[in-house]
Order: sequence, then C-alpha cells, then structure tokens
Amino acid sequence: MQVHTALSQVPLTENALEDVCREIIARLGGRSVDLAFAFFSPDHSDSADLIVKTIHDRLHPTVLLGCSAESVIGDGAGHSGDHAIRLHEWVFDAVSEAEP
Repeated sequence: MQVHTALSQVPLTENALEDVCREIIARLGGRSVDLAFAFFSPDHSDSADLIVKTIHDRLHPTVLLGCSAESVIGDGAGHSGDHAIRLHEWVFDAVSEAEP
C-alpha cells in the first residue's frame, strides 16, 4: 500500500486544486488511485462540487470521500482559519472484490 498526500494553502480553489492534483500525479508514477480523501477549509466549501469534479477528472479515484474541516492538518501543523486543501491518496497493492 502506498499513501500520498499534498497540501495547498492557496486561497483560490481552482489554483489550490491544481497544486494538490499536480503533486499527487507526480508521486503516483502512473498508478491508479484506489481511495482519495479531501479535507478543505470552510472558505472552499462553496466550491465542494468543483473539488469533487476536479479530483475525479484528474485522478480518477475508485472511491472519493471528503469533508470541510475547521482545521486542516498538514506539514506537521493545524491550519485553523487558513485557506487549505489537503488531499490523501491510497494505492493498494492488491484489491479484491468482496463477495456479497
């Protein structure tokens, strides 16, 4: 299993998404994303649809979860009241489908 993370503190949502997606793509090395989780500060909440669409379009995760957070943790510190988008991506070595 591999876990990749990226943090952007850029105020404009489109630019912050470009930052985190570009960083994750560089780390993936062509591998597909099994699970993605996006945390974003309240100032990005009005752009939640854009966040979902951009991550799906750029990274094609099998599962995408996300939430707005009062404090986004990254780089060893909490970013409370700051602009922030934090993206976590998981790539599993072998994913098997569960039987019902």
